[in-house]
Amino acid sequence: MNTQYSQLELLRCLNLAVVVHAPDTRIIYSNILACELLGLTEEQMQGKKGIDPAWNFITEQGIVMPLADYPVNRIISSRQRLKNLVVGIVSPHLIEPNWVSVDGFPEFDLNGELTQIIINFYDVTNLKKAQEQLRQSEELLRLSSELANVAAWERDLVTGTMTRSSNHDKLYGLSELGTYDIDNFINATHPEDREKFTLFIDNAIAQGGADQYKFDFRIHYPDQSIHWLNVVGQVIARDENGVGTKLRGFITDITDRKQAELAVQKSQKLLAETEQIGKVGGWEFNIDSGKQTWTEEVFHIHELDPDSDPSIAIGINFYTPTSKPIIALAVDRIIKYGEQFDLELEIITAKGNLRNVHAIGRADFENRRVYGFFQDITDRKQAEVQLRIAATAFESQQGMMVTDINKSIISVNKAFTKITGYSPEQAIGQTPSLLQSGRHEADFYQSLWASVEADGSWQGEIWNRRQNGEIYPEILSITAVKNDEGQTSHYVGVFSDISARKAIEEKVEHLAFYDSLTGLPNRLLLIDRMQQALSSSVRSGAQTALLFVDLDEFKNINDTAGHPIGDKLLQMVAKRLESSVREGDTIARWGGDEFVVLLEGLNSSTEEAASQAASIGEKILSLLAQNYRLDGFEHQCTASIGVTLVDTKNLQNIDNCLQQADLAMYQAKGAGKNTLRFFEPQMQASMSARVALQTDLRQAIYLQQFSLHYQAQVAEGIGIVGVEALIRWTHPEHGFIPPANFIHIAEETGLILPIGSWVLETACSQLASWANIPVMADLSISVNVSARQFMQVDWVDQVLAIIKNTGANPNLLKLELTESMLAQNTEDIISKMTLLKAHGIGFSLDDFGTGYSSLSYLKLLPMDQLKIDSSFVRDILIDPNDSAIAQMVIGLAKNLGLTVIAEGVETEAQRHALSKLGCYEYQGYLYSKPLPLREFEAFLNHFEKNVSPE
Repeated sequence: MNTQYSQLELLRCLNLAVVVHAPDTRIIYSNILACELLGLTEEQMQGKKGIDPAWNFITEQGIVMPLADYPVNRIISSRQRLKNLVVGIVSPHLIEPNWVSVDGFPEFDLNGELTQIIINFYDVTNLKKAQEQLRQSEELLRLSSELANVAAWERDLVTGTMTRSSNHDKLYGLSELGTYDIDNFINATHPEDREKFTLFIDNAIAQGGADQYKFDFRIHYPDQSIHWLNVVGQVIARDENGVGTKLRGFITDITDRKQAELAVQKSQKLLAETEQIGKVGGWEFNIDSGKQTWTEEVFHIHELDPDSDPSIAIGINFYTPTSKPIIALAVDRIIKYGEQFDLELEIITAKGNLRNVHAIGRADFENRRVYGFFQDITDRKQAEVQLRIAATAFESQQGMMVTDINKSIISVNKAFTKITGYSPEQAIGQTPSLLQSGRHEADFYQSLWASVEADGSWQGEIWNRRQNGEIYPEILSITAVKNDEGQTSHYVGVFSDISARKAIEEKVEHLAFYDSLTGLPNRLLLIDRMQQALSSSVRSGAQTALLFVDLDEFKNINDTAGHPIGDKLLQMVAKRLESSVREGDTIARWGGDEFVVLLEGLNSSTEEAASQAASIGEKILSLLAQNYRLDGFEHQCTASIGVTLVDTKNLQNIDNCLQQADLAMYQAKGAGKNTLRFFEPQMQASMSARVALQTDLRQAIYLQQFSLHYQAQVAEGIGIVGVEALIRWTHPEHGFIPPANFIHIAEETGLILPIGSWVLETACSQLASWANIPVMADLSISVNVSARQFMQVDWVDQVLAIIKNTGANPNLLKLELTESMLAQNTEDIISKMTLLKAHGIGFSLDDFGTGYSSLSYLKLLPMDQLKIDSSFVRDILIDPNDSAIAQMVIGLAKNLGLTVIAEGVETEAQRHALSKLGCYEYQGYLYSKPLPLREFEAFLNHFEKNVSPE
């Protein structure tokens, strides 16, 4: 170990890159220079293999080296030393390749086994760059010697010297090759190009600048003529800061080329501007070569890139399906027979725009070509369309009349006659006052014409009179027509009969404020009337009351008899409500099966007003409780009513009034329904407490304040066979909160979903934990499942995912359902139960006999167990009915092949009675209350496992 350590220290100190590989090519050591060459840190290098994709090797020719030729692989395969191999290292971490000369050798132990490979890298990157620069210089000299009109130069910025070919200064217009002075060249440069001249060079030599540059510039010759030069330069040396120190390049006289280019550009610009103004372009087709040429405007009309290469076929494809066969035939005949064409057609441009075009074709067979012009006439066509539209519009469904400057009618359309009844002969020569209805004062018309004169137009609703004397509403627009001098020459009036629209508006207003099903005011109109009623109460001193009416079990009618029957019942309820209140009171449908009754003008005495409201409420309850005969069947539907007397001192918060009546209604529901309750302040306190509990419940989920307690399930003669997992909440301020106080809130708010998921996951985790403890390995755990959980679309996937993630045995998991869950979506429940059952999960029907009991559905459910509710066990010894129900449940379970368990067993006498009836599994305080985990495990270890019946 000390020898190896010394070797590594020695390698670290050497001024060369060193990499040590294990026999499997893993890097076991690399010094700093090696990391820099490979573009990685020491930590990144450790453990990488010699063929790691973090880098590639390339040959001197720039070819990627095969893996077998990698230095480490060569040494391993040859078991020989490797010398002077020049390779390039390419890595995503390197800006450009690092070039190295590689030496390497293998090391073997006494048995000849390879122990490690040591590879040295010598950095030759600068040498390679120098060689490349030399090659480029030689190439530059070669090019300079081949070009007669080119002058070569080399400029040293450090020494201020410049070497140049003999014709260099002549190209600058200087008479002879004199002493170098950069100012001579700058002064010879055209004043407008001097900044560009220096800028290009400054940018190239700047730190980080491009090594190569080129540009065109102008030179002033002594005879005042302008010559164009092109310079191509290269930075061939930079200092340690990356600033260029030496330049090399050549210049070329391009005056003739530039002058030709400028002449062509000027001609082309003039032609392009002419074509653009006229939206006309030229085209030519060479008959022999098949090549087609377009001018720039033709490309512009087609919305094509001018650099594209059009053909006859491509050009024809731009035409619309209607125009394509026409132009195709015309092109074919002009090429074959020289027949000229002059057509107006449609194209769809490259950008999908529709355009009208005028295409003209001529033949020139002497020069084997056809040519022509192509013009965009879209604007002209649209103007023609607009004229046709204007002519058509004048005879549209809207009435129109045109007057002169003196407001004398000079023209009317057919719609004018149809709407007003006046023929053109009767109207022309008259003024618009012919139609006045008499409903508007003179001031109205004066204001109307003043707006026309000031703003150029007026629009609004007006009442006019037809020839037969009928007065009707119309929407009228008057516009002043101006001549070229901006003076008014005519007036145009356009109008429509809006009698039908007015009728619709009245209907829409009714729909906006009245319920479409019952015809009663809706909540919007109710709130408006409440505001009026409360304001009136303040003035008169009379009391106002709100009655919130909610139908009991209306959902069952909808579900069983159907929504059409439900709608008819709501209509009958509305009629009964109307018959039960006084004239002037308001009945509104609040929504669904909820109604609100607003009682106004009650006695100023609070006690008397409350008595009046109660009397009307009792009358409503009596009327609504009577049977409803719908489609030949009798239906019964009662209501619960909440009543509040409105506080006239707080008129701003109508929502509070409605909330108080709503709270009172829920009190009535809780009192057994079909009754009436007045709002009391403690209701508000109760609601506030409920809201606070909801907030605490959300916090409890986030802070994990819940725990599970476990209550033993005992089988007679066997012992504890399972447990029921029961949730407990320990509040940091209020202490223990019973499940009965928060589970129903969790159900209503949807918080039962995360809570239920936590319970199931915790119980499954406990199953997995007990699997490793022999005395507990066979215990099953029952978990209560809510209806909202089971109704989730992905409920099955959630359960299976929890089982998979926790490692719980699904055969020991039992989900407890309540009878009330089966009243809805039974088929969906059966489907989900079947899927979970296929994975070994069991099901128990909790509280059996207390809720929904349908034997037809029960026999379809893949149940394993029925659970006798504690309410039947409690009085099983003294109440024959409870005993009979328990016996029925036990018998039913046996007939269906299910086990049965009784909960709430507290005495030995109860257990004995259940045993005699055939129930042999029990849960209750006779054995144990629900215990925290550690207490339950201790209880289990001391429990007598054999419980024998008497």
